[in-house]
Order: sequence, then C-alpha cells, then structure tokens
Amino acid sequence: MILLDRDGKPVYGNGKAATFLGYIANIPIRPATVVIFDGSDRITDDGNGKLVGAVGRGINRIDYVTGMYCVTFADTPVDGTPITCDYEYDSMGRKSDDYADDFKPEKAKV
Repeated sequence: MILLDRDGKPVYGNGKAATFLGYIANIPIRPATVVIFDGSDRITDDGNGKLVGAVGRGINRIDYVTGMYCVTFADTPVDGTPITCDYEYDSMGRKSDDYADDFKPEKAKV
C-alpha cells in the first residue's frame, strides 16, 4: 500500500525531500509489523514505535493507535518512486497491548 500524507494523498519521492509524514489508513497497527520501502531502502518498526533501518536524522516514529508516522530516509527517494508500507492491523479494534494476554496459558480455552 502506498503511504498517505497528512492530506490523504499518496506519497511519492520527489528527488529532493527525504522526510515524509502522514497517516496509515488502517488502525490500530500491530507493533513490529511495519515495513516502509522506497524502492531501495527498507525501514521497519522496532515494536515500540521507533522506525529503524535505512533512516536519516529525524523523528522516525510511528503511532500504532492513530497511524501517524514521520520517517526520514537515509538517502533521498528517487523522483516518482512510490513510498510503500506493509503492515498488519487489528480489524477488530482492540488496542495493541491487548494481545499480550492472548497467549498466556491461563487464557487458553480447551
């Protein structure tokens, strides 16, 4: 899926800007599932909201609840290249911290 900017428009490299911010459409986002790609550089989330990998100096964060992101690539994306994002989200609307209890033995149903 192509990332969206703050105005809901698809994000493309322009050969000048390395920093992008906006919102990911489907929320809440499952931690440690985000992969942002500009055709050559791959950026992932660390499960705590920090974007890591081929990042430059900047905020480099994602909010799993709101879907807001701010990412700075180490190298400026090529003009016309779509900035894409793969991720998992919870379509049932649970908060991300609700997942921790799903795999505890006392919660298992027999």
